Amino acid sequence: MATPETAAPAVDDTRPHPANQVSVHVGRRVFEEPRFDTVETQVALGLEFARENPAASLGWEVGVAGSRRDETTAGVELELSAFEVYAGARKSFGQGRLRPYVGFGLNLVRTELERTDGSGAQSDDGGTIGAYVHGGVGYEFESGALLGLDLRKVFATNVDYGFVETSADYGQFGLVFGWRF
Repeated sequence: MATPETAAPAVDDTRPHPANQVSVHVGRRVFEEPRFDTVETQVALGLEFARENPAASLGWEVGVAGSRRDETTAGVELELSAFEVYAGARKSFGQGRLRPYVGFGLNLVRTELERTDGSGAQSDDGGTIGAYVHGGVGYEFESGALLGLDLRKVFATNVDYGFVETSADYGQFGLVFGWRF
């Protein structure tokens, strides 16, 4: 039987929320444009910095992310790559180790689409400003390490390639590995 002297120390689940977070996002991104049929699903990788002062109503976040995929079907190779920079507002809820959060803002997406078939290659790139919203939940370990899940939606984008006009809207689900300090 444990006595007060030998009992395990209590875990402080209500300590103040650290103000800064650096995280790496790894996820599955799905572009909504039907023209991207064979390359619409991609692995995405991102890096994010967020700052939330516990006394303030909202914090902020900035990040970069990218994805790429190429696929050959019936002699036609299609390659789509995307790079984005984003900035916006962020809000976490609660004081425990498990904290849900939401974020929203603007992003600049730069994409490149290349199509190669027997008659040659067509390639173009384009950029667009869009909006994003995301949310998730993160679990903070005693050391400050963070593990979480994130769901992101990018919308209101419009990209005009020389041979097609389309959007760079997508949905994304990913894992978050980070550090709060």
